[in-house]
Amino acid sequence: MRSGIDSLKNRGLRSFLLESWGFLFKYEKLLVYEFNLNKDLRPIQSLPNLVLKKGELKDLKEILERERNTLAEFTRYYVDGVSNFYLAYLDQQLANITWIYLMKDKNRFLKLKPNEAEMKYGVTLPAFRGRNIAPKVYEAILTQLKKDGFESVYGVIREDNLPSCRAVEKLGFREKNRLTHIKFLGIQISPRPR
Repeated sequence: MRSGIDSLKNRGLRSFLLESWGFLFKYEKLLVYEFNLNKDLRPIQSLPNLVLKKGELKDLKEILERERNTLAEFTRYYVDGVSNFYLAYLDQQLANITWIYLMKDKNRFLKLKPNEAEMKYGVTLPAFRGRNIAPKVYEAILTQLKKDGFESVYGVIREDNLPSCRAVEKLGFREKNRLTHIKFLGIQISPRPR
């Protein structure tokens, strides 16, 4: 309940109602991509002035207080309880947020092992789209996850989100599976594939 109140306060009535409908019923066609961290990443052209930072809860609260109409991707902590995320800044302005779900996180699409992660709800803010930011952000996240001992990372992307599909494919992710995700009253009805 507290997360709903926080969402209403931080994002406005329209966003709250849309998010509430999404809580009641959700039906999505998704693509599952896999990246094996034991192989080399395809290097992405560097972006000067792009800084990636492991996010902290205080960062998220500051963003939500400052930006009244933030995108739903900024609320995953409040909606899903997930706390692993990365923030990317270009020329000292927030450009991207990407969430990392682990085995312990409840609202995953997939069954994960301890050495696997699910990368999802990544978004590049509209003012920064078309600058090849997402692949560079994902590359940095994969590099960090490999250092942390992870072996596989999965990207779960709506099948109609072609820019995100292209971004992960540039890095060498391979499509592994297609799934239909169904939730009713916030409870995942569709099975979690392996």
